[in-house]
Amino acid sequence: MTLLGGPPPVPPDLTAEERLELESIRRRKQELLGEIQRLREELSEAMSEVEGLEANEV
Repeated sequence: MTLLGGPPPVPPDLTAEERLELESIRRRKQELLGEIQRLREELSEAMSEVEGLEANEV
């Protein structure tokens, strides 16, 4: 990543096919990072629910 938060530069020696593959990999990485964040949020909500249920049992 650059200091401005954009994608890292594409090396100039890549072929057109390699550039497309790199773009695809970067796109998939962003999708996976989004999915990880969503799962973390779901897990946090589930843990809060469990803690609430445990508090009600006491």
